[in-house]
This record gives sequence, C-alpha cells and structure tokens, in this order.
Amino acid sequence: MDVLFVLFLFIFFVGGGYWTAKGIGEVLFGKSESKSSYIDKSVHHHTHIHEHKSINIIDDFTKKKVFELRDNNKKKTD
Repeated sequence: MDVLFVLFLFIFFVGGGYWTAKGIGEVLFGKSESKSSYIDKSVHHHTHIHEHKSINIIDDFTKKKVFELRDNNKKKTD
C-alpha cells in the first residue's frame, strides 16, 4: 500500500511541477505559436579537422637567444 501512495505522490508532484512550470513559462515568455518543429534539410554540416597553424618570423639572433633560454630552462628543471 505504501508503494502505491509513494507512486501517487511522485506522479502528483512531477505532473504538478510540469504544469506549474509550463504555466509560469507561458506567463513570462508568452505562449508558443507553433506546436510542430521543422527541420531544415538544406543546411549540410561537415566535420573539419581543427588545425593550429602559425608563422613565426624572427631573425637569427633572436632565434639563437630563444634556443639558449629553452636550454637553460631545461637545465634548471633537471
């Protein structure tokens, strides 16, 4: 008997909550004009591979200093 009562309370509160939230939504945002949905098949999506591409333009002196800094950082962490 307790299981039926719990089931009834569950249905009552879930259903009541749904209808209450739907009513509040209609008051705040207005009633939905269209009940059906239309899926536009003209839009075709493709999955693209995301690539990171960059161009670095530095002179030889700066390039040498960058590599020296990298080597010094490696020595400090080892």
